[in-house]
Amino acid sequence: MRCKAKPGDRILDLCCGTGDLAGAFKRHIGDCQIVGADFVRPMLAIAVQKSHGRTASWVQADALMLPFRDGQFDVAAVAFGVRNFSSL
Repeated sequence: MRCKAKPGDRILDLCCGTGDLAGAFKRHIGDCQIVGADFVRPMLAIAVQKSHGRTASWVQADALMLPFRDGQFDVAAVAFGVRNFSSL
């Protein structure tokens, strides 16, 4: 993983799916706050199970209408979700 995230950062894992990227951030950075956001509730349920609820705060949210204020995160990351964005 290559990014400028550092301990203490707040990280948004957008379109987090089952939480794999959030887990990678936690393993590589350690002390950081991660919010995993995805609009598919069953995927979030798997993320919670896989992480035992400890890796991140999991939020059901649409990537095109996020419930977060500007500047809330130091890092925003998307692994594969961008391919599914649609703004029709």
